[in-house]
Amino acid sequence: MNAQPVTIPAHAWFRTPERVAALEAAAAAWLGTPYCQSGAIRGSGASCHRLAGAVLADAGFPLPPVPERGATLKRDYQATMIEWLAMCGAFVPLALPFDRPEIGDVLVADLGIGHIGLCLGGVGPQMLQVLRGQPVHITTFADPRLQGRLRASFRPIERDEVTHG
Repeated sequence: MNAQPVTIPAHAWFRTPERVAALEAAAAAWLGTPYCQSGAIRGSGASCHRLAGAVLADAGFPLPPVPERGATLKRDYQATMIEWLAMCGAFVPLALPFDRPEIGDVLVADLGIGHIGLCLGGVGPQMLQVLRGQPVHITTFADPRLQGRLRASFRPIERDEVTHG
């Protein structure tokens, strides 16, 4: 599914210093958590899609349940996540190329399999992610593994601010 860009609301969810601080603290609490397929237990194990959902929830963002991967093929699951992000009512899709990331944006990349990361802003800007064989860590958008592989991006928003365009 190709998510159609919508008018970006003036007030994204992570617009206040308090919400930004909550997201930064939630992200920091997950650092070092090992990779675990479909995991979402801080300190014990997380997969990329469940990590993004868990960090957003820990930061106070009201999020519908993230779809389980189950037996879905990896590439098919990437499409499932893009569709969920576009349709769950908690995010607006952003047009690509994505050159103005903001803290809290959920990024979908193709690293040979579907991959989800969470923008933390900062210099670079930075992205929180977990990869098979690597614990939760922060990387920058300059990471060569991400170059040319961003497939979709979504911004968390206040529910009553979605304006389809």
